[in-house]
Amino acid sequence: MNKESVEQHLTHLKQEYVRQLPGKLKEMNACWDHLQHTNWDIKKLETLKQASHKLLGSGASYGFPDISTAAKLLEHELEGLKDHIEPKARTRITKHLEQLKTAIDAAKKSLHTLATKQEPPLLTTPVKKPLATIAIIEDDQTQAEFLSLKLRERDYEVASFSSPEAFTEDTSQDHYDLIMLDVSFPEGPLAGLYWLEHIHKQLKTHCPIIITSARADFVARMRAVRAGASAYIAKPFDIDEVYKQIDSCLNIQKKDGKRILWVDDDAHILALYKEQLKQSGYLFEGITQPLKILEALESFHPDIIIMDYEMPGCNGAEVAAMLKQDVRFMTIPIIFVSGSNKSDGQNAQLNLLGNAFLKKPIDYASLLNTISTQLTKAKFLSGKIEQVSQRLEKNGLQTSRFFLENLETWLFQGNVSDESDAVYLAYATLDNVDYLRERIGLKHLSNLKLKLENTLSNHPLVQGNGCVFGQHSYLLLLRIAHSDNEKDALYALLHDINEQSWPIDTKSYKLSLSMGALELKQNNKLDEVISKVEAASFDAIHAGGNRVVWVSSEEASQEALNQKIKTLMNDHAFKLYFQPIVNLETDASVFEALIRLSDEEGHTYSPNQFMPWVDEELKGGSVALDQWLIEQAIAEINTFYDQHNEPLTIVIKLASSLAEIITLLPDIRFSTQKTLHHKKGKLIFSIPVEIIIKNLEKTKQIIESLEELGCGFMVEHLEPQKTHIKLLNDIGKVDLAKIKIEGKTDDEINQFIRQIQSNQQAFPTLVVSGIEDSTMLAHFWELGVRHFQGYFIQRPGEVLLLNEN
Repeated sequence: MNKESVEQHLTHLKQEYVRQLPGKLKEMNACWDHLQHTNWDIKKLETLKQASHKLLGSGASYGFPDISTAAKLLEHELEGLKDHIEPKARTRITKHLEQLKTAIDAAKKSLHTLATKQEPPLLTTPVKKPLATIAIIEDDQTQAEFLSLKLRERDYEVASFSSPEAFTEDTSQDHYDLIMLDVSFPEGPLAGLYWLEHIHKQLKTHCPIIITSARADFVARMRAVRAGASAYIAKPFDIDEVYKQIDSCLNIQKKDGKRILWVDDDAHILALYKEQLKQSGYLFEGITQPLKILEALESFHPDIIIMDYEMPGCNGAEVAAMLKQDVRFMTIPIIFVSGSNKSDGQNAQLNLLGNAFLKKPIDYASLLNTISTQLTKAKFLSGKIEQVSQRLEKNGLQTSRFFLENLETWLFQGNVSDESDAVYLAYATLDNVDYLRERIGLKHLSNLKLKLENTLSNHPLVQGNGCVFGQHSYLLLLRIAHSDNEKDALYALLHDINEQSWPIDTKSYKLSLSMGALELKQNNKLDEVISKVEAASFDAIHAGGNRVVWVSSEEASQEALNQKIKTLMNDHAFKLYFQPIVNLETDASVFEALIRLSDEEGHTYSPNQFMPWVDEELKGGSVALDQWLIEQAIAEINTFYDQHNEPLTIVIKLASSLAEIITLLPDIRFSTQKTLHHKKGKLIFSIPVEIIIKNLEKTKQIIESLEELGCGFMVEHLEPQKTHIKLLNDIGKVDLAKIKIEGKTDDEINQFIRQIQSNQQAFPTLVVSGIEDSTMLAHFWELGVRHFQGYFIQRPGEVLLLNEN
């Protein structure tokens, strides 16, 4: 479909959308009149909520942001209503409906303008092969049509379904490369997620699933991730963000606008390829002096470097080694080119650096293919670095995955009351973002938000304990002395931000934050506390901004919590989650299985909470739990192989004692020989080093038996100690060794890794967790470490959403 044709179709859609708005508003007003003057009808209330929810998602997508704004305010006011309404709330709802009418009247005026424009005849273009086939599951027909047209404009083939059930009945499910699923349907505000949770494994297709929703709250996002979604896009749609997430899920690499820096002392070569690559859609910068490469990197910001291997004063390998040690440049791919035979022997070494090598004269088709391949690999590597790091920059906030995982673990440990300081969770939102965007533009706004992130991270109350959570929001964990006034402390933080001048070009601007906050209590649930502070932040914005709204959290009874955990154990409500062990050089699938209890509301409970009760409450105790874990892991390996035709390795941490593990060996033999073929994957069993040291002989017996069965072994919690080095030498074959780096100096870690690598002919694959930032990761890369474990959950075979906020 050509540009003119698409624009005409969009105009027709926009007109149709505006024409049906008065009818929707009439229905909403009728519901409101019934609730006010007839009787309080829950069905009428739900109808009103659904209508406002739909307008929230569609208004701005069609170019009417005022409709979305009014609908958002209305929906927020309706959310808290159940069986009665206060007079003040009644007044606010009536006001929001009036605001919605004003916005709709403005849209109708624009409809008249569109209708008076003369429309040229529709044109057609030759049929092109679609980039991919996408299924849209959305009950709002106008939204589905709008999205379909936008995607067809990008050469995607699109099919729409009005409900999850309609998609389930489609006999060609396996034809789709991606699914876009709305959250809200007439059956309920989370009906799409309920469907996904229950049907995901039964679908004929195993393609990525993108959740779309007008809900941007944490609970909906968390449920989407746990249900198996690959991405989450909030309505109203930012179509560029939609394209970005689709391309990411489908791993489509766009070359347009990518920047190539070419370093070669031959100016004629640079002139030739400058013209060719510009014609192919790339931006080009060439330099003839390699010593100026740092200057060019900082000014041009290339996506890829092409470099002559041999140049006056240095060679390409030396420059590459220097760049790999700088966190700013370590993920930029490098393509070496050379006409010298001397470089042939360096080919393998250069590839080990994660680069590529081409011989002169260069075949242009091969060059283009190599550029595309290396850009894809660079995106892959950058994503993995983000996955395993606590924070991307030393002065920045933590990644959301690390922050949420640590916060949940901290809450699970039940040590809130033991803190010397009171601990608070705050949700801070930049509330004058529209003002700033209008005056300084998106590029400057992005730089300003980065400065704000660093300022928040380095504030004495925060000290790095927080994350970016959404486009303009931050989750912050604050510690305030019991003797201090917490409200004064938070207002002091707002004052520090508000009073600071934030320079952009020659002007200075003011920033304004709205904040929701609560004090964390014993056994608080992660999703509940985040939902509360998020809603409170919205209330602060609604009240005028630049203020704090406090909410309360109740301390859960430990006795009641223990009873619930025991009940869930008796119901065998266990569930497996998977944490990837990332190889930065390959996409090999290695996952550690994490066992959790899960209740009907989607809350999870960690082993810290339920393991003390296993032997007492669960029939068969820890041995029975381990048997279930092994069965589930083998089933996952088989399912993964059937779907992807690739092997999968799963690491299992057993709960049983060494003596009990020995009694489990016959069961492991039976399960692996009967149901697990070696080509499908492998089980690796993990035991902490502190347990191994207590009984080395039993551990060696277990390792030998596992090796006979085709299973592997991982030592966990290795530390820079002579006894741990000796243990690795004495224990036998070890596949993986996870190193504990917390609280250790660089020299201790460096020496320890080198000793492991030098003292054994076939040393185990080293795995490092607890990476603080990309600089630390680059350091371990130089030591030869390629495997890292981060702070995120991902089912094997599913696309992991990066930058999900």
